[in-house]
Amino acid sequence: MGPEGVRLEPGWSDDFVRQRLKSGTQLIFVMGGSTVLGHGVGADHTISYHMNEALHGSGATALNFGSQAYDQHLDIEKLVYLLREGFRPNRVVFLNGWNDILGMARSNLRAQDKLVYHGFATNRGEIAFTPGDRVDDRKHLRLFLESLPAYRLLDSFKRRSIHVDRILAERDAFTQGFNFYEAELVFSHWADFADRHQELLKARMIDSFAANLAFLQDLSKGFGFELHAFYQPIGLLDPDNPFVGDQARAARGYAYVKEMDGVIRQNIASGRLPMTDISQALRNMRGAKFIDVAHYSPMANKALAREILGYVMVDAAFTVDPKQ
Repeated sequence: MGPEGVRLEPGWSDDFVRQRLKSGTQLIFVMGGSTVLGHGVGADHTISYHMNEALHGSGATALNFGSQAYDQHLDIEKLVYLLREGFRPNRVVFLNGWNDILGMARSNLRAQDKLVYHGFATNRGEIAFTPGDRVDDRKHLRLFLESLPAYRLLDSFKRRSIHVDRILAERDAFTQGFNFYEAELVFSHWADFADRHQELLKARMIDSFAANLAFLQDLSKGFGFELHAFYQPIGLLDPDNPFVGDQARAARGYAYVKEMDGVIRQNIASGRLPMTDISQALRNMRGAKFIDVAHYSPMANKALAREILGYVMVDAAFTVDPKQ
C-alpha cells in the first residue's frame, strides 16, 4: 500500500503515487471494497492494473483506492477526504454492491450511522474512544472483572433477553442511544434480521443509493470530475462460482442477497438509480472467475477492467490501447 491508501502496482513507488496525485492530470480514482482493492490477487492482477495496461501510452493513470469492507457510503467519505486534501481526479469510478447488500443487514442502525463491521469489537466494556476520556486508560480492572465466571454468567443472561425479533429495526443512535448487545446480535445473526425486515432493508438500500448518487453528482459538478458508478457482479449469486454450493444457496441469508440484488437492478433499469449495471459482465466468461465466494480472479478482473473502460468516455488523450 502506498500514500493515501493507494495499492501500488509493480514498479510503482510512494514518490510516483505522490507525484501523480499532485499532478491533477488525467487521473482516474477507482473506489470500492476489497474486490477493487484486489483481495487475494497480486498487484499485477487487480482491476486498476488491467485498466492501466489498457490505458498504456494515453497518459492516464488509474489509482486503486479500494478498501476492505468499504461500501458506497464509506467510499464517498474517502473521496471527500481526498478532495479536501487538494487532489483533483478527472474521472472517478465507483464499483459497489456486495458490501452494501451485506452491510445493510449487519446493522440495525440507520444507514448513515451504521458500523464498519470489519472493525467492530464486542465485549470491551466501552466504546473504543470517547471524547474527553483518557486514550491510554485501558481500564484493566474492568477488563479483569469481565473475565470472571460470575460476570460472564450475568452477561449471558443479558444476551438471552435480547432476541432478533425484539430489536428495534432502525435505531437512531442520536435519540435512541447505542446498544452493544443489539449490535453484536445483529452482526452475528444478520440473516435472521434480514429475513424479518427484508422490505425495510430493501427500501433503506434504494434510498441510501439514491442519496449517495445525488450527492456524488453534485460533487462531480462542483469539482469538475466525470462520475461513473457501477453495480458489480455478486459472486455469491453466480451459478458458476465453485465456492457456492447447493448448501450455501439453501442457507439463511442467500434469499435476502438474491432479492436485494434484484431490487437494486430493477431500480437501475428504471432510472431511479443513476448507476451502470455490469452485474452480468462475467456470466458468459469461461474459466476461473472467482478465488472465493466474493472475490474475483485475475482473469475476471481483466474482464471487468475492459467492461468499465468501455463505459468511461475517452477523448483523444484518453485513448485505450486495443492490444490490451
